[in-house]
Amino acid sequence: MKLSDKVAVITGAASGIGRATAERFCREGAAVVLADLSEGVRPLAEELASGGGAAVGIQMNAAVMDDVERTVRAAMDRFGKIDILVNTVGLSARKSIMDTTLEEFDRVINTNLKAIFCPCKAVIPHMIERRYGRIVNISSVAGLRGGGLLGKSTYACSKGGVTALTKGIAREVAPYGITCNVICPGFTMTPRMRELPEEEYQKVLKQIPLGRGGTAVEIAATILLLASDEAGFTTGAVHVIDGGTSMV
Repeated sequence: MKLSDKVAVITGAASGIGRATAERFCREGAAVVLADLSEGVRPLAEELASGGGAAVGIQMNAAVMDDVERTVRAAMDRFGKIDILVNTVGLSARKSIMDTTLEEFDRVINTNLKAIFCPCKAVIPHMIERRYGRIVNISSVAGLRGGGLLGKSTYACSKGGVTALTKGIAREVAPYGITCNVICPGFTMTPRMRELPEEEYQKVLKQIPLGRGGTAVEIAATILLLASDEAGFTTGAVHVIDGGTSMV
């Protein structure tokens, strides 16, 4: 198993990419702390634990430092270390800049960028102490393209920030044996995307060379690689998983 004896904290773990990652990590032998704003994170952790995995669920707002520090303390108390941090928290934003209020902009930045910053800031000191760590952040191709198939400028701004933050962290923590990488998914079939009207859904699919949306399981497979020791020489890298949408 690729993650035997590893301890991972996964934010946004109650659904979508976060859930798929938690499930895969458990199968690969990791002890997993599932953190999410949703109460559903607790029964999910119980389900994984009942299947033989080491998992604990904690309700947490990843953009609130006190919440994050409480979760990190709980992880340290329970497992004694944190080897891996995966940040999958995210919020879609489809309004144009003309239609976006300042309050809406702040909400997107808090959810998509601040909620990456806070867990990284809280976990990195523990990784530095052990001179080992793997951090994987989820951004979006929208942050590379100035918008995506659905997201517009505010969303692109927040996700571009995640990519830049990841590269900056990678430079800062590399001397301590810590890697930090970012994944930029394209259209992924998360529960939110399944709620799209059929006409809009088909319009999006026509823009994807592979003709389909990605799956959370496919994204989780790349997260697993980057979180493993096999990717020890990969840091500050941007991994695009979008079915060919962003090919130039």
